[in-house]
Amino acid sequence: MQVGLYSPRAALLEQQRTAVEEFQQTACLDLTLRCFESYRELSQGITNAPLDILFYDTEESRELETQLMRIFQTLPNCRLVLLSDSERHAVFGYAVKAAGYLTLPLDSEDFLSTLILLLRERLQSKEQFLPVKVNGVWSRLNMRHITYLESSGHNLIFHMNNGRSIRAAAGFRDYQSLLDLNTDFLRCHKSYVVNLRYVKNWEMDSFTLTDGSAVNISRPYWQTARSVYACYMTQSRDEPQMERPQPSQLGGREALR
Repeated sequence: MQVGLYSPRAALLEQQRTAVEEFQQTACLDLTLRCFESYRELSQGITNAPLDILFYDTEESRELETQLMRIFQTLPNCRLVLLSDSERHAVFGYAVKAAGYLTLPLDSEDFLSTLILLLRERLQSKEQFLPVKVNGVWSRLNMRHITYLESSGHNLIFHMNNGRSIRAAAGFRDYQSLLDLNTDFLRCHKSYVVNLRYVKNWEMDSFTLTDGSAVNISRPYWQTARSVYACYMTQSRDEPQMERPQPSQLGGREALR
């Protein structure tokens, strides 16, 4: 994932850089950060290596419209967020269909929230992999193929859709950032994280998966699980061939009422 920061204001650029680097320390993400101090530098940089997300400081540029149109032509699939101390640029951002708009002085929490939202959006459209060390050897597990994760002692067990179970010396905290960014995964118990793609039925205290497995839902997580699952049910997924839970398939108590 390529994230770009453009600002001719050194203090603002450094504030964003610091926030992203701190986030990277705890996020299990393949994220590359690129910073640009001038529009010329930005133009040259994106020509050779496209960006997925770009935070753009408008800084009252007289050629803002022209500059942004050039960026859109070069990066048609880039998600653009405008940073400005002028409210009129909020209207301009809407006109050019920017993905977001942040006012200055910049709130670092708002900045990170916007970044995480866009990362989640981008990651959902791509295959994602978890780095897992098994018997001293690192491998990558495709997250789409994980039905649920189970914590057991000092280990995590990755249950796969081909029936395999892979045990690794790790905990949920090692993968928390990436799991949080993937809306298919839901923490429903202190020992379980379920992939909602594979949920067939809902019961008051468990999810039943398409392979017949049951994943427990504990009381502290019940309300959140109910709400997230209800939202997930209403969304259109990108794999129509996979069996999806239907309202008629809810458990006897019909917990989503």
